[in-house]
Amino acid sequence: MKIAIFGLARSGLAAFKYIHQKSLAEVFLINQGAPEIWSCWDEISSLIDRDHCIDQENAQDIFTNVDQIILSPGIPREHNALRLAHENNIPIISEIEFAYSHSDIPVVAITGTNGKTTTTTMVSEILKKAGLKVFMGGNIGIPYSELLLKDEKFDYAIIELSSFQLESIQNFHAHIAMFLNITENHMERYTSLEDYKNAKYRIFNKQTDSDYAIIQKELDEDWIRSQKFYIEALDHFDYSKSKLVGPHNKMNFYCAYKVCEILKVNNLNTLFQDFINEFTGVPLRLQYITNYQGLNIYNDGKSTNDAATVAAVDSFADSSEDLFLALGGQPRSESTSLNESLKGKRITKVFAFGDARELVASALKNQFEVIQFEGLIEVFDYLKTHELSGNFLFSPAFPSFDQYKNYEIRGEHFTKLAIELSK
Repeated sequence: MKIAIFGLARSGLAAFKYIHQKSLAEVFLINQGAPEIWSCWDEISSLIDRDHCIDQENAQDIFTNVDQIILSPGIPREHNALRLAHENNIPIISEIEFAYSHSDIPVVAITGTNGKTTTTTMVSEILKKAGLKVFMGGNIGIPYSELLLKDEKFDYAIIELSSFQLESIQNFHAHIAMFLNITENHMERYTSLEDYKNAKYRIFNKQTDSDYAIIQKELDEDWIRSQKFYIEALDHFDYSKSKLVGPHNKMNFYCAYKVCEILKVNNLNTLFQDFINEFTGVPLRLQYITNYQGLNIYNDGKSTNDAATVAAVDSFADSSEDLFLALGGQPRSESTSLNESLKGKRITKVFAFGDARELVASALKNQFEVIQFEGLIEVFDYLKTHELSGNFLFSPAFPSFDQYKNYEIRGEHFTKLAIELSK
């Protein structure tokens, strides 16, 4: 058998390693540019010969002479390099489909425009708390194929799925499938919202009446054959000790609770109340970090644009406590729309940091008190010497490249500083 892997991000590499480990097929690796400049070249060059590593510009002959193509989710099926593969009916699958075809672990799959990662993490963590052995992967950043490389035996695979990954599944079958919500997204890849939605609906394709769908009622379709539960707020619990903010989290909790109910988790209500009290969120996504002398500190470091920061601010709308907002980084241009997007928001004080600090101050000074800082260290020096109480939200709204390699490193630095502050 011959397999071509087109795209060598994390998922493609994980699939390749498994195929190589098990000697399943002759593999051709296809990526952009000469192989010697691929970021993974040092890793793969000891496992495969140079003749099997090909620049995508020269891959037409390979694509028409293999039995299967594993396609990176970042590459559209309509890519010009795949034209002859389509004409010759070469099967093109996602790494999700590949991993599923080599695993016998039952799947809980989650898709939607927003909340996928939080819900996937909630499901994984509550099932672990219940004593089950689970693998969490997919779009969350851990390739599904990594499950195949582990010696452990898992009870369930909890898989977050993007529309890109779902485009190229065939036999993938989720025992429990969730479709959380839909808003316009990835319109550079889809011709319409309906097109995007239909990619997401593929998560239900192979389900039967012995499977389960957890879905927004307005997204229900008659052709979905599984047993359906409609997403609603999980209201019959005490949230007074929860570290999460925003009413949407009650819907995320509902999804996790319903999975536990379907899987017949013992002593569920007591277990779940403890989980609500303990769960601090997903790193860099409105994650509760610590309390410093009455100030709750949240890290929303993944928010690098106005819309994401506004959504984070809105999560505190029901709170009567003061809200301190830290934002800044590298400006995208000489102007910002933050003055419009944050207009009318209940913010006590804005902490502007990084290269964007003067731009932020200029834009927001007529609405809020704005204090400027060179960087995050100076922000925390201020917190040490001033008594603040309420909620402190780090939601940058700008890229990190003025002072950090990426938003993850900036977010991790923020968490480190916050933990040091509270010691």
